[in-house]
Parts: sequence; structure tokens; C-alpha cells
Amino acid sequence: MNGGLDELKEKTMLFNSKLEAPKIIDKFYKNNIMDYKMFLTSIEQLLLLKELFNNKEKIIAISKTSTNRDIFNSNIPDISIFDKYTKKAGMSKIIYKKVSDEVKYNFLVENEFFKNLVFTIFYLRLEDNRNVLKVELPYEASKKEILEVIKKIKKYSSEGYPYLLKKAHNDVVISTKNMEILTSIINLREKIGREMLR
Repeated sequence: MNGGLDELKEKTMLFNSKLEAPKIIDKFYKNNIMDYKMFLTSIEQLLLLKELFNNKEKIIAISKTSTNRDIFNSNIPDISIFDKYTKKAGMSKIIYKKVSDEVKYNFLVENEFFKNLVFTIFYLRLEDNRNVLKVELPYEASKKEILEVIKKIKKYSSEGYPYLLKKAHNDVVISTKNMEILTSIINLREKIGREMLR
């Protein structure tokens, strides 16, 4: 098992000379294999995320829910306010968030890289009377770049909703029929309120 740890230390040292992870592993995880594996997994996720963010101009994150309150500073999420009080297609003001302003702890690997990331956030309604979407870009995008992104999102949307998100949602929805099949597979019996009479 130590061979894997030594190999990970060697690989991660190539990414960051001020690495916190090996010190933490040596101090806390020497004797607990499960915690050790989870810790290695979290490091791997960060390293993969960094690789992904090396192509950040190709990433667009879209959500139809959000708890952010950056625009109106209200108790109600921004997306809910836009949804209730606007009906026309359009976009909100643009928000820029630097990770270091939001996250106070250090990342286990590539701390400087992650802390320096800037996210561009805005809300968008693609068609009148349709859902408000929250859009996040993992870089500081100009207004021109944002308009290009909106054009791309709109091109692959149906009824004001990005097609791929709609497809993903439909693919993961569990129907009543699916529930009945699952229930029969695991031999669950539906309670009908007559059990006491038996």
C-alpha cells in the first residue's frame, strides 16, 4: 500500500512544490485504509478538475435552480425573484466571483491554481414565459464572449431549455412503472390498510 502512497506523492509533487497533501496523509491517514482511499480520491478529483479547467473556455454550467443571492441581496434566491417578476427573454447583470474570495481554506493540491479561478455568473431566460436558467463560466468572460455563449445555448435549446439538460432530466426520471418494477424485484409489498384484518 505504501508504494501507492509514494507514487501519489511523487506525481502530485510535480504539480505543486508547496503541496499540503503528503503531510496530511502522513499525519492522519497512516492506519486507516478507508480514510486513506477517500483522501486519495479527493486529490485525484482535484487533479482531474484542474485538467478539465485547462479547457475552461469550452465549459458551460447551466442550472434551473440556485440558492445564490448575489444580485438582490434578499432572503429569496435571485433566480426565484427573476422567475416571479420577469417574463421576457433576456439576461441579468453579470457577476464575477474569484474563488479566493469565496473559499477560505487551502486546496490539497494546486491551491494557487484553484484560488485564482474566476467564475462568470449570470441568469438567462431564452424565451418569453420560460424557465430562468443560471449560467456559470469558469473564467472571466467579456460581454462579447457571454453573448456568444448565449447564442450557442439558444441554438441547442427547445422551448427555452437546453436540449441536453432536458434529455438528461428525462433519462434520470423514475416513472411509476419503474417504481412498480423495482418494488416487485425487491419483494416489497404495498400497504393497503387492511393488514390488521388478516
